[in-house]
Amino acid sequence: MNWHLVANVCELSEPDSFIRAPLFGGLMVSNFDGELIAWDGACPHRGAAIHHGHVAGCSKPVCQYHGRTVRPSQIRRRYNVTVDDGWVWVSMSNGEFIPQLAAEFVDMPALSLWHRRDYVYPCHWTVAIENALEAEHVPFVHEHSLATLGLVSVGIDCWDDGSIERFISSKGGRLKKLADLFPERKSFDYAHQHLIPFACLSSTKGLTYSLQTYYPRKDGQTDFTHRLYATRSSADVSWYFDSVAQINDKVFEEDAAVCASVPAYDGGELSPVERRIAHFRKNPWYVFASTK
Repeated sequence: MNWHLVANVCELSEPDSFIRAPLFGGLMVSNFDGELIAWDGACPHRGAAIHHGHVAGCSKPVCQYHGRTVRPSQIRRRYNVTVDDGWVWVSMSNGEFIPQLAAEFVDMPALSLWHRRDYVYPCHWTVAIENALEAEHVPFVHEHSLATLGLVSVGIDCWDDGSIERFISSKGGRLKKLADLFPERKSFDYAHQHLIPFACLSSTKGLTYSLQTYYPRKDGQTDFTHRLYATRSSADVSWYFDSVAQINDKVFEEDAAVCASVPAYDGGELSPVERRIAHFRKNPWYVFASTK
C-alpha cells in the first residue's frame, strides 16, 4: 500500500497543531503533546468532525457537538504516520515505509510554511496530475508566468514509486546573488518530483520548496492544495518569498483553467516529451481510476 506525502513537519511543530487532508474518507494529523498521530478527525462519541471547516490550525481537539477534548486513547481510527527528512507521510497499511525522495529533497534545511492556498480544480484528478508531469504546455499556458523563468529540462528519472525531472534556467544568473543569502542553499537549479499517486514536490535552488497535493473528489473534480515553504536566510527576503507565492498562485490558476478543457482517460497519443505521464499511466492507481 502507498505512503502518501501530506505536509512538512514544520506545520505540526507546536502542541495542538493539526492539518487535514481529504484522504481515506477524512484524515487529520495532529500534534498531541509532541507525538504526531494520524487519525480520522472524528469525535469518539458521535463522530462529529473535530476542527470542522478548518484545513489547518493550532487549537485543542474539542468536539463542537459536546465540548469534549479528544485524547489519543479515545481515537477510534488511527493511520500510520512517519516523518522522513522533515516530510510527513501517512498510510492506511502497516507496510514498511520505504524512502522515496530524490537526492534534491533529502538532508533538508529547516523550513517554515510561507503560503498555503486551496483550490478545486474543475477536472479529474488524473488530468491535474498529468498537467503537473509535463512541461510542453508551459510556453502556451504560462507565457507570462512560469515560462518567463526559461526552464530547460536536463533529465528525467522514472522510478516505481515516483519520477523526477530536473531543469536548468536560461536566466538562472538572476538568482545567484540572492542565493548567496541562503546558507543552506542547494546546488541544483530546479527539480520536480512526483510521488505516486497524489503529490508533487519541487524546489527552486533549495531556497523555496513547493508541495502540491491532488486528491480525488466524489463529484469528479480535484481538491488541490499548494504549500510554499521558505528556508532560512541571512537577510530579510520576505519580498522574494511573496513574489514566489504570487507567481505560483498565477500558475496554478492558469492550470486550473486549462485543465477544465481536458477530459479524463482520453487515450490520445502522448508526445515524446511526456515520458512521466506514460510512466504514471502504468501505475495501478491510474489503472484503477480509469475503470471508474
